[in-house]
Amino acid sequence: MIEFAFVMVVNTAPEPLYDWKYVGNFEDCNQAVLYTQLYYPNVKEYKCLLQEYIRLPKDTQIKNIDMKNNKVRYYDKHKVCKVRRDCDE
Repeated sequence: MIEFAFVMVVNTAPEPLYDWKYVGNFEDCNQAVLYTQLYYPNVKEYKCLLQEYIRLPKDTQIKNIDMKNNKVRYYDKHKVCKVRRDCDE
């Protein structure tokens, strides 16, 4: 199984460190940089980090982008409680 452990974020604001946007999870940083250059050509600043070193907002939908097979898989990380019928939340 391929693990999409690298997260790419891009800065969409003209000022540094202001408005970072989640792009997706990738197999490695080389694929993340290639994807960013293809789909975000005007972005001047980006970061590729291991997922364990970045804190994404809780409502972020994880998007696994596989550049080798040209596929995107969305991962729903909602709590199991929302799936079960006996949950009160």
